[in-house]
Amino acid sequence: MFEFPLKHLPGNVLVAKQGNRVVGAIRFVKWPHCQLSQLQTLRYLPIMLVSMRSTALHHARQGLIWYRLDPKQPHWHIDPIAVLPEMQRQGIGSQLMSRFCKQMDEDGEKAYLETDKQEYVRFYEHFGFEVTGEADVGGRHFWFMWRQPRRKFVD
Repeated sequence: MFEFPLKHLPGNVLVAKQGNRVVGAIRFVKWPHCQLSQLQTLRYLPIMLVSMRSTALHHARQGLIWYRLDPKQPHWHIDPIAVLPEMQRQGIGSQLMSRFCKQMDEDGEKAYLETDKQEYVRFYEHFGFEVTGEADVGGRHFWFMWRQPRRKFVD
């Protein structure tokens, strides 16, 4: 699922590597380019069908809903952050988030994300994100989270 946005969509990507192997990544995009419009979704649909197979249409519909829900003010949108399953719970995601948040704080930038896992809400809150809304999208419950820049970032 994460291969498509990391390989094909515009944005900045930070990666965590172990040797030559990428074990984690975070992609972030500056508003207003953080969500695909209907036309962009149609343009990317063939690539999505190849890389996401049976879930491509679901994700395309979900993306169109997110497009309407995305905050209409300047921010950096995280989508996605991912760590290989066998490498999770080793601090890799925290290191990626720390680096991202440090950059946001240095630049005085706001950040936004959505998550469908309640345990991730606590993870993101650790980095200063606050829940600003919740909604059911495509049969799944999502939390929408916003982060104001901090004057001084604390690990």
